[in-house]
Amino acid sequence: VDVLPAGSGIVEVGVGENAACAVRFDGAVACWGIGMFYPVSPTPVQVTTLSPDIVEVALSHAGYNCALRQNGEVLCWGSS
Repeated sequence: VDVLPAGSGIVEVGVGENAACAVRFDGAVACWGIGMFYPVSPTPVQVTTLSPDIVEVALSHAGYNCALRQNGEVLCWGSS
C-alpha cells in the first residue's frame, strides 16, 4: 500500500504494532494506522501537537510513542 508518495520529503519513518509515523524534511510529523492516538486511516494525518523540529520518531506496541527534537528533547504521547 502506497501511503507516502515519491517526492513527499520523508526523512524518517517509525513503525509500531498498529501504526506508523513519518518525519518530513521540515520536521513535521504525519501518522497513520489504528489506535486510540491515531486516526483509523490508511493515509497519513499531520500531528499538529508536535513542534516542527522533529528528527526521529519511535512507536511501541504498548500504545505510546516518542519523538526526538533537534535540540535533544524527547516528547512522548499515548496511553500510560
